[in-house]
Amino acid sequence: MKRVLSLTFASAVATALIAAGCGTDSGSSGGGGGAADASSDSASAGATKDGAATDGAGGGKVDAVAGDATATTDAKTPCGGPCKADETCDTATDKCVAKPKVGCDPACKAGEYCDLAEKKCKTQTCKFPEKWGPTVQKVSMLKLPAGSVGCDLDGDGKPNNALSAALAAFLTQANGPLEKSVKDGTIVIAMESSNYKNDGTEFGLNMLIGDVEESNKTCDLVSATANCKYTVKPDSYDPKATTPACPPVISFPNMKNKDGQLSGGGPKQIFQFTLPITTFALTLKITQAQLQGEVAGTATWDNTKKGLICGALAKKDIEEAIDAVPDEQFASLGGKGVIKGMIGSMLKTDIDADGDGFKESASVAIQWESVKGQVTGLTPPKK
Repeated sequence: MKRVLSLTFASAVATALIAAGCGTDSGSSGGGGGAADASSDSASAGATKDGAATDGAGGGKVDAVAGDATATTDAKTPCGGPCKADETCDTATDKCVAKPKVGCDPACKAGEYCDLAEKKCKTQTCKFPEKWGPTVQKVSMLKLPAGSVGCDLDGDGKPNNALSAALAAFLTQANGPLEKSVKDGTIVIAMESSNYKNDGTEFGLNMLIGDVEESNKTCDLVSATANCKYTVKPDSYDPKATTPACPPVISFPNMKNKDGQLSGGGPKQIFQFTLPITTFALTLKITQAQLQGEVAGTATWDNTKKGLICGALAKKDIEEAIDAVPDEQFASLGGKGVIKGMIGSMLKTDIDADGDGFKESASVAIQWESVKGQVTGLTPPKK
């Protein structure tokens, strides 16, 4: 049975992709298949030979200058600009309309959960945990590494990390917001185990999404000695389960610590992570997930260095994630088609994740570190 790891990361991958699509490096004049070149080619195609202003294919005004290789396009903004928070842009009518209902309406009561497939509230029969640990590690650093850093996903003895290789010029833009979100508590990921072992035998590790405990807001969240307190979001558990205890959505059942080397996961492990980007989010699925790192501590797990979360990301899953976002959110970037085309040209597929003999996925690696922490309870509902 495949297990799903659902993490809330900051906009690491998406920030880098969008930075690439927007031409963040303003000093560059193109010279390749980049978005700047595509824009210039499109505009030039709509210009007249004598340099007069003409109408572009999309109805926008195109100004061209004879003998000049550049052109500018004043394209029409869908729906005249961003819609309200509870609206989306209907591209067929070019009008803002109410967003379709997501989840259950009215909201579910205490003791119920929302079945998203049926959009119905159902009685929750399993119970959330009341205690955690005794081993708890809180992720204190997340970072997209250089393309030469990764896990060996294809068994050739070499690290795989096609994503970072493709985004080499944009890693700084991606990692800044990611590292800040971990330090300020916007992202809280707690790794929890009730049967941690350091003798090389297997133990289970649950990865839980959480918040900083209200009474602990001034704690240094990345300090190796602070031992800060956190609460766990109920979303970390599967409320649909028929077992007495609600199981964690995030679970690595085969972790090992052999001589300080942490390892776990494998070909059947899957995880999802959500990238919040200003007013929208991309949810991406990674297969063949692996978790590894260097553990400090003898009898206890004190901290982790040189950690890696690795896996494979299929292009079709990226495209499906983009399609799930309202069209107007990508309007300023040229539209969904431009973003998909950019990803297709930038991202090299190097992994055959589904075993059909065709490399349909790109390898991914994320560096991480962790420090000791405490889980004191569930995150209370927002008032």
